[in-house]
Amino acid sequence: MNLRELEAQAKAFAPMLKGVVDRAVEAFRGSLAKDLDDRDQRLLADVSKSLEGLSTDVDEIARAAAALITPPENGKDADLVQIQRTIAEEVAKLPKPADGASVTVEDVLPLIEEHVQAAVALMPVPKDGKDADPEQIQLTIAAELAKLPVPADGTSVTIDDVLPLIEDQVKNAVALLPMPKDGKDADLEQINRTIADEVAKLPKPADGASVTVDDVLPLIEEQVSAAVAAIPLPKDGDSVSIEQVQVLVDKAVASALAGIEPPKAGEPGRDAAHIEIGPAIDPEKSYPRGSYAKHLGGLWRSFEATSGMRGWECIVDGVASLSVEQDGERGFKAVAQLSSGKTEEKALTLPVMIYRGVFTGASHTPGDTVTWGGSLWHCDEATSDKPGELNSKGWRLAVKKGRDGKDGNHGKDLVKGVSIK
Repeated sequence: MNLRELEAQAKAFAPMLKGVVDRAVEAFRGSLAKDLDDRDQRLLADVSKSLEGLSTDVDEIARAAAALITPPENGKDADLVQIQRTIAEEVAKLPKPADGASVTVEDVLPLIEEHVQAAVALMPVPKDGKDADPEQIQLTIAAELAKLPVPADGTSVTIDDVLPLIEDQVKNAVALLPMPKDGKDADLEQINRTIADEVAKLPKPADGASVTVDDVLPLIEEQVSAAVAAIPLPKDGDSVSIEQVQVLVDKAVASALAGIEPPKAGEPGRDAAHIEIGPAIDPEKSYPRGSYAKHLGGLWRSFEATSGMRGWECIVDGVASLSVEQDGERGFKAVAQLSSGKTEEKALTLPVMIYRGVFTGASHTPGDTVTWGGSLWHCDEATSDKPGELNSKGWRLAVKKGRDGKDGNHGKDLVKGVSIK
C-alpha cells in the first residue's frame, strides 16, 4: 500500500473515527463527572461528621483559626542576579536531548493500519435490511411528485446554449475517472495455446475439385455467344466508285487551296561571300584586310592590313601543341597550347596497382596492394583500416592465402649433399 492509497483510506475513515472519538469522549466525561460527584458527596459527609460536636459560632471559630496563623515577616526584594544564577544552574542540570530519529512512511504505516483496524472494529455490524414494499414506494413517489410545483413553459434551447454545459460535465466526469494502471505483458505461450485451440475448433475444409480447360470452355463460349448476340447487325452500305471519290477529293483540295493566301515575291538575296583560306600565314608578307588563313591549328582573319603578325586575330581556336607528362605515381597531366595562346591543363589519375609490401598501418589510396595475413589485398578507396578486420573499409581480397604444404618423405635429402663413388 503506497502513501496515496493510505491517505485515501484515512480520508474515508475520518468521519467514522471522529464519531467514535466523540462518543468515547462523551462517555469519559460522563464517567468523570459521576466520579467527581461521588467524591464530593464523600468529602461532604466526612466534613459534616468531623464538625459534629464543635461550636457553631462562626466568629469564635474564625478567631481561633486566626490565632493559630503566624504573622508573616516583612519580605525582601528579589535579587535578579541570584535569580538568573539559579535559573542557569537548574537549566544546566537538565539532560541534553538526544537527536530524534527520522520517521518514514514505512514506520508510520503500521501505526495507522492498527488505528484504522481498531476504528473499523468499533463500528457496529449492520443488520440485514428489510425488503421494501413496492406499493408503499409507489405511493411515496406519487405523493412527493404531487408536492412539486407545475413547471412553466420553457424557452427553446439551441446547441450553442447546451454545448458549454456538456463540455463542463464531460470535463468533470473525465477528471473523476481514476488513472488507469499499466497493463500486464501478454503471455505468448497462453496466446499461442488459445489460438491453437480456436483453430482446432474450425471445421476442416473438404478437398476441392480440380478444374480443367475442358470444364471452363463451355462457360466461356456461352458468355462470348451472348455478348456477340447483343451486338446489332450492320446494314449493307451502297457501293461507291473511284470516280465519285476522286470528285470529292478534288473539291476538298480546291476548297483548302482557296483559303491559302498566295505568297508574295521575295527580295533578291545577297551574294554569297567568296572566302579563300590560305594554308598558312607568312610573317614576311603583308595581307590585305579580310584575308583568312590557317595558323597554329586555328583559323585567323586579318582585321586590317597586316605587318608580320600584327593585324591578325584568331576566330576559330585550335590546338597548336599537346604535351602529356606523368604527375606522381598514377597521375598524368595533359597541357594543350591553343591557337590563341591560351593554355589548358587536364589531370588524370589511374588507379593502377602498386605493391606497397606488408601492411604497416599507413594510409592507402585506390590501387595500392598490400600483403596481410598471407593474402594479397587491393585498396578500392582511401583508408587506413587493417585489411580483413571486422568493420574495416576500403579493402578487397585479391589473392587468398593458400594452404600450407606438407613435408615430403619419399624424396631425396639434398641437404646432406651428393656422394660420389
